Amino acid sequence: MHDMVKKIKNNPYTAAVLLFLIIAAQIVNIVVVFVSEKTEYHCDELYSFGLSNSFYRPFVENDNIRSLEFEHIEEWFPGELYRDYLTVQKGEQFRYDSVWYNQGQDRHPPLFYSIIHTICSFAPDTFSFWFGFVPNLVYFAVMQFFLYKLAKNVLKSKYLALLFCLFWGFTVAALNNTLFIRMYCMLTMWTVILMYLHSKLVLRKEKIIWKQLIPLTIVTALGALTQYLFLFVAFVIAVCFCLWYLINKCYKSFFAYGASMLVGVLLFFLIYPKGFMHMFMESGETGGDLARQSVFSVRYLFMDIFCITRSDIVWLSYFLPPFIGILIILSLPVLFLFRDKLRRLPGKIRADFSAWKENKMPLKETLGKRLKERPVYLSMFISTVLIVMIVSYQISFIIGFANRYLYIIYPFAGLLIFALLCNIFRRIRPGKIVLTAITAALLLNIAVKGSIVSYWTYNNDISLHDMFTDSNVIVIFDNDSTFSSLSTFSYELYNTDQVFVTDYADIEKDLPAIAGLESDSPVYIMMYTAGSGTDDKGRYATNLTWHPEKDEYIYDRIYCDELFGKFVDAGVGSDFEYKGEFVFIKGDYYIYKIG
Repeated sequence: MHDMVKKIKNNPYTAAVLLFLIIAAQIVNIVVVFVSEKTEYHCDELYSFGLSNSFYRPFVENDNIRSLEFEHIEEWFPGELYRDYLTVQKGEQFRYDSVWYNQGQDRHPPLFYSIIHTICSFAPDTFSFWFGFVPNLVYFAVMQFFLYKLAKNVLKSKYLALLFCLFWGFTVAALNNTLFIRMYCMLTMWTVILMYLHSKLVLRKEKIIWKQLIPLTIVTALGALTQYLFLFVAFVIAVCFCLWYLINKCYKSFFAYGASMLVGVLLFFLIYPKGFMHMFMESGETGGDLARQSVFSVRYLFMDIFCITRSDIVWLSYFLPPFIGILIILSLPVLFLFRDKLRRLPGKIRADFSAWKENKMPLKETLGKRLKERPVYLSMFISTVLIVMIVSYQISFIIGFANRYLYIIYPFAGLLIFALLCNIFRRIRPGKIVLTAITAALLLNIAVKGSIVSYWTYNNDISLHDMFTDSNVIVIFDNDSTFSSLSTFSYELYNTDQVFVTDYADIEKDLPAIAGLESDSPVYIMMYTAGSGTDDKGRYATNLTWHPEKDEYIYDRIYCDELFGKFVDAGVGSDFEYKGEFVFIKGDYYIYKIG
């Protein structure tokens, strides 16, 4: 039996088979969650399809994200507009010039969208979220493969690398990254591959070969073509490794490596010149409390990777001190038994300190030695800190905190913490057993509490996509600025016959045009509310309205019964059935059916 176990352990294919089984199990888990729990979709996921497939029209409401103005149509327009936005039409397959144009009007590079467009081109006039989800599964599998190879180079152990990949693939971070149909899963894949390629450079720093440099150049260009954040990580890694080559006096390798990374960046700008304008000439608003937002970033990092929440920290603050006290009391008999060894301990510590003091290196040499030995650790650590600071300072201030921008460095943060645990327990004889037990405990914690973290759903009780099929819909926004939400409702309005868009300021003058609808299909009202409620006058929606006499915006109450009375006077319906409230990222909406 022992010989058989040893034979299996030494078999070169054992690790590959185990990695395949681990990744397969994790993919099954992700697919199950996608099918059973992902009931709604984030508005950005619709942009993934619209910007990929809409023919030279990046947004339903206008053709440029920088303009929030919407031409008031004042008439019913066909729901086909939304179907055309999300799908590739016959005769427009593989039109990458349109993809390039749409991304030029938006603020992202085009590689991710080109992949979506390619897949959708094989099924024209057809829409499915699977067209974006299946590529994410591929990116996840490739990322896990290279994460294993990176972990093996860093941890110097196949077993520990497999253990880390087993843990990582089941984390909420990996799950959310794969479920979210955006470019972040692909971006994480390129980042992990880039770090793995650098970990291979450490093995032969004296003589770098072109076989190693060409993949670096290609991955750098592809990563930049996926998302601009990649360039920040690539820059940090490049600086760390340039310093590493200089410290080791490998000057030829320094110039060859630097040239390969630079060529990758230049190749990106050559393929997509618009990226230069997006990055350097069209800066967004920045600001905010860096320290406060960084705390949020770190909190999300631990929550997504380890499912450690604020309530866990509160719980520990209550129960940890008593636990330590009990542990100390129980340890007293053991300390008494080993009292002779404890008496000799201070002298041993002094002797060890004196020996270290005689042989220690100056700080400069110590840092140089560490950089010589561990440039990969340093690159991952600085990349993690830099991305946390960038996201905390710039992105969170614009759109509210969004942990998806941290996905790029989550594997690095997880691997660094795992490596720290390995270094702590490696001197203990059953160290691998302890690490395995810790991993099992963390996986159990994730299994129990994984549902606390959003899967990008809003848990609505009603499906507007199904309700609005073969129906006509009146969409009432609060003001002109929310017309930019039209694109984000593409899935909900995908199967509609006709749509009329207005706002509270123009609804009365638009009622004659609404009454002119010639259709026997059901008619629904979808009305925006900044806050909902009821009082003695009935259900009301709140609308932020400018009051020039007070020189300020005030939330006005718009009573549904009063509004629908105006509909009746204009000949639009006689009965208004309340169907529910739809919660969405850009506001809540009352849904009514006109009878």
